[in-house]
Amino acid sequence: PTGVSFASPVRTQTISERKKEISREERKAAAAAEQGAAEAVVNTPRLARPVARDELVDLVETYRRRMLHMLRLEEASQEEAVMSKLRKWTKDDLEREGLSVGGLMAQPSGELYGE
Repeated sequence: PTGVSFASPVRTQTISERKKEISREERKAAAAAEQGAAEAVVNTPRLARPVARDELVDLVETYRRRMLHMLRLEEASQEEAVMSKLRKWTKDDLEREGLSVGGLMAQPSGELYGE
């Protein structure tokens, strides 16, 4: 080193200049955020118009009738299956499957009736 010094090209900012710079950056960021939010609102799909109450009641009633019809069909099918088993199976087969209980006798009095 020959004692030569180089002047630093770095410029120092005053506090007020730095505050102005920060506020400009914040305004730009806020504007960008607002623009992004506005674009998001514009690109958001709109919801369909709500169904009118009378139309909704009609839809619910149609659904109820269909489900009730299907439940009745299922019940009839199950009842037919049980009745078919009762007609065709032997007593032992019915007892084994839990559809019948044999060998029981009714008793008009006893512990159950509070003797």
